[in-house]
Amino acid sequence: MKDAGVEPQRFVSTVVSASRGRVVVPLTFDPDTVWGPKPTHRVRGTVGGHGFRGAVEPFDGGAAVALGPAWPRD
Repeated sequence: MKDAGVEPQRFVSTVVSASRGRVVVPLTFDPDTVWGPKPTHRVRGTVGGHGFRGAVEPFDGGAAVALGPAWPRD
């Protein structure tokens, strides 16, 4: 179900290793500009055809979605 007034974003990014065995997917856009300023952007989508849910986090001067340690194994 699509949230009212929220535009889905499709983009290509390179997954980056992070601490505690996690990986992050850097966003190629500013979520505050695209979706409006919020303290936390909750998101869902797919990476390599596999679904995920999470929150956008600050990363390297931009924003990213963190994925748990199971992602690099699978």
